[in-house]
Amino acid sequence: MRTEARAATPTVATARIAFPEEGGEREAEALEAICKQSNIEIRFQPVIRMTTGEILGYEAKPHPGHGVPFSNAKELFAAASRNGSLAALELACCAKAVARFVKLGLQGKLLLGMSPSSIVEADLYGDSGFEFLRPGALEPGRVVVQLAEQQSKPNLEQLCEAVMLLRSRGAEIAISDEGFTSIWLWGDFRPELVKVSVHFVKDVHRNAIRFQFLKAIQQIADVCGSRLVAEGINDKSDYAALLDIGIAFGQGSFIARAAPVPVPPKREIADLIRSGGFSSLPQALQLPTTSRVTGEKILVRVPAVVPGTPCEKIFDAFDTAPELQALPVVVEGRPVGLISRNSFLRQCSKPDNRELFGRLPCERFMNTQPLLVEKRLSIHEISALLIREELRHVECFIFTDQGAYAGIGMGRDLIREITLLQLEAARYANPLTLLPGNVPIDEHIAALLEAKTPFVVAYCDINHFKAFNDAYGYRRGDEMIRLAARTLSAACDGKQDFIGHIGGDDFLLVFRSDDWKSRCERALATFARQSQSLFDQADWIRGTLKGEDRSGRPLYSPLTTLAIGAVPVDPETYGSHLRVAEAATEAKKQAKRMGGNALFVERRTPTMRTRSGPEDAASASGQALHGQ
Repeated sequence: MRTEARAATPTVATARIAFPEEGGEREAEALEAICKQSNIEIRFQPVIRMTTGEILGYEAKPHPGHGVPFSNAKELFAAASRNGSLAALELACCAKAVARFVKLGLQGKLLLGMSPSSIVEADLYGDSGFEFLRPGALEPGRVVVQLAEQQSKPNLEQLCEAVMLLRSRGAEIAISDEGFTSIWLWGDFRPELVKVSVHFVKDVHRNAIRFQFLKAIQQIADVCGSRLVAEGINDKSDYAALLDIGIAFGQGSFIARAAPVPVPPKREIADLIRSGGFSSLPQALQLPTTSRVTGEKILVRVPAVVPGTPCEKIFDAFDTAPELQALPVVVEGRPVGLISRNSFLRQCSKPDNRELFGRLPCERFMNTQPLLVEKRLSIHEISALLIREELRHVECFIFTDQGAYAGIGMGRDLIREITLLQLEAARYANPLTLLPGNVPIDEHIAALLEAKTPFVVAYCDINHFKAFNDAYGYRRGDEMIRLAARTLSAACDGKQDFIGHIGGDDFLLVFRSDDWKSRCERALATFARQSQSLFDQADWIRGTLKGEDRSGRPLYSPLTTLAIGAVPVDPETYGSHLRVAEAATEAKKQAKRMGGNALFVERRTPTMRTRSGPEDAASASGQALHGQ
């Protein structure tokens, strides 16, 4: 129950109507007056392209107008929902936003929020429905209608009709979620934009699970042909992490706050983009073994039909199996078409049509160019294949076994599997750098050995790190480790190389790049240059770190440098990832003995190393960048 607040004699600016009861008659009258008089303030927040800072458009954010009895938008819209006037209020807000947008002469798109129930309830074809899309107001192609999250699901058929009407008038569709509880809308509406909740954006630069989840959602968006808009970007580091993931668009207080007259994005955005190396996170945090999860994981065995099968039997098949989304059409074991449940029923399910089409052959209604996917392809290969195809293939496709029909696959199952695999990867990530840890490192090397693929393993270690950590504390020590992670990540080709964080100040690179040696040399040079900023100037000039031994006597240690021990691996000569690890450990020791920022390359085979000792390591090669 709402109670009237006692206060000093109110000014015009602070006067509010007090309701004796929520949902009462006075509340309903106030809402009706707000809608009729458009007593709503519209604030605009820029939505920008993350990689360039270019403005995509502005999201309209309604707020209660002057003198109304609601203190904020949440309270206003909750009251409208209670009183059954949500659709009227949202349409009034849209009309006011369009008028204000045009008056201000704003460029780009206008994002308007509406709940699915309001879109369904609106008078779709009358004079009052979607008035903001009528000619003379704003070019419909510049309008994006956001389907906002709500607790109950509207009638899907009616919502589809409304969305089709919006699109027919030129508008684009966006989905705005809190937690992706309405992710079911993705497959039905193929939204041009999907808004990512601030829940997943906040602190993404230091939260491995959120980082992984957004990577998975980004991959889902790629499959569906949608682009993501990250909401609530309030931190520079979060912006950098989202750039690293590849999120297309963003909005939030770090970019610009919502205002009645929108302000341009902060100059800091342009500086961040110009700086180049956006991310404080690795570019490819992924469990290597996910590449070995194949299409058979999501294959569904569905009995096939032949082209001459009467449509009446197709009706019966879909009626008796509500979960059946498609029927493959096969001739002599080879797939020639695919009948989609939604498409078939949309064309034939009306009573007259069923009687008319019942005896026709089903080939009249099949997709004659279904996407065929070999079941042995990995989940990620299938995902990449779907991204390259037209969107009609995303809902359902056919699995084959060396060209023969094997089963069908559903886009939703692929999306679920990708998400699970990405989240599994996060379990094995190092919490400080978010790089893969020991389990995925071992599995990646084992997979390369099993595939008989040559590679180079490089064990990287920070020299004198304990002295640095003791001198400056663990926080600056963490920064030194993150610097090494960023530098080594940048040295890898994301398409064929791999980086893992063994733990502490130790990293392992697995190269398949032909220019791996020059990549290591660039990493050493970069680390030598950028690590300077982490030292106190006096220590840097002196060239040593000053500390104390256990007796309190002064103790001087060399400055921190990076050692890399590299081993070219021929799979025929290494029996397991354990043998590779032993060789890499020995190469790292040799690199550390060289001093400075050094690269040691082991040229001896396992047999040669067994017959010789460390003193024979001169048969290998080493290069050091002495000093810093």
